[in-house]
Amino acid sequence: MAILKYILFTILGLLGLFIGCFVLSLFVSFLYSLSVKKEKYFDKHPFAWLLGRIVCGFSFWILGAHAKVYGLEKLEPFSKKNSKEEGSNFVFVCNHLSKFDPMFVLYKLNKYHIGFISKHSNLQIPVVGKCVRKMNFQEIDRESPQKAMQTINDSVTMLKDKTCSIGIYPEGTRSLDGHLGPFHSFVFRIPKNAEVPVVVAVVRNTNKIAKQIPFLGHVNVSLTIVGVIDADYVKEHKSVEISQLAESMIREELGENA
Repeated sequence: MAILKYILFTILGLLGLFIGCFVLSLFVSFLYSLSVKKEKYFDKHPFAWLLGRIVCGFSFWILGAHAKVYGLEKLEPFSKKNSKEEGSNFVFVCNHLSKFDPMFVLYKLNKYHIGFISKHSNLQIPVVGKCVRKMNFQEIDRESPQKAMQTINDSVTMLKDKTCSIGIYPEGTRSLDGHLGPFHSFVFRIPKNAEVPVVVAVVRNTNKIAKQIPFLGHVNVSLTIVGVIDADYVKEHKSVEISQLAESMIREELGENA
């Protein structure tokens, strides 16, 4: 009986420790956000990336989302410790199922420093919106071609300066039925103009995380690195051709016909 009590207290203690750390990380995020301006950040801010990984990791744990990455070996060429080295940055392209998709990447691929292009409303979320700005997230205005092009140019600058890699969801919005939507080739001007490789990935089951709230259970979510479109191909082909290749790679992984 004494052993059972010891085990129970140990479990409760560990649980309390995890929850306490999560609450502390949220509080630190709040304090950190007070110093962040609503503007674009073109420099590296390692503390922001570390904080993002911690918060996203705790969030997945509390929500019962078990995250697994497959094909991680395909990112080995980009895992150099010195991000100033040639070829260390890339454009990350993935299907889009849920608001948890970027969180998955921040949690599991944090060391690659992937700053996403996102819609305006996401960067207006209290605390979160300001913190991700320090992680080189950028908003894109789909209604204004001029502003959208500025975001494209800023992304190219960050890639060339080795500030971060850039993440895009070429569908432009989340898929409601889980099937891949048509790609907007416009955003593929980023890897084309920056002359960097394109990492193609597929995310699964992140749309199931929100469905189990508030009755939390367990859901397996995964990210598969499908392949890499090398820089030579990017240089030699048009944006629309790069877009078509990336889309076909994702559709093949999902088992969907074009």
